[in-house]
Amino acid sequence: MNILLTTLNAKYIHLNLAIRLLYALNKHKSGLGWREFVIKQRPEEIAEACKEYDVIAFSCYIWNITQTLLVARELKKINPNIKILLGGPEVSYDYEEFILKEEVDFIIIGEGEIPFAAFLDHYPDVTTVSNLVYKQDGKVRFNQQQVPFDLKNYTGINPYLFDTPE
Repeated sequence: MNILLTTLNAKYIHLNLAIRLLYALNKHKSGLGWREFVIKQRPEEIAEACKEYDVIAFSCYIWNITQTLLVARELKKINPNIKILLGGPEVSYDYEEFILKEEVDFIIIGEGEIPFAAFLDHYPDVTTVSNLVYKQDGKVRFNQQQVPFDLKNYTGINPYLFDTPE
């Protein structure tokens, strides 16, 4: 299984800390990659670059949600078997609206460190993944749980270590 952590930044000079931290915490897991795009890129271009992955995990914010959903639709056109996982502040509060969209398969609510690691460990059986909203048998499911992440787990982690020098 190949999973891509990604986002659509406002500009190339804006870097996404969330996907870097999630990657740093889970880089030892097979098939995990990360890549950034910008909102001015064509959705078709971004989808083409992501089409080989099994799951695309988008970090969503107010400035990129519209474009992110366009990319998700394009991905589903290219390959209906690709699964779309959304996370971030823009989808955490209105998850009921976003999970009903055809192009969205999963949403992580709130802090993503523990749920994302569990998603990687258990996918495709996501029934035990905390704070995950998903569709199953035509119904929306929500595994709401308190899963505080201890910030001490970031000790010694440099989220920019995996960036290319340029």
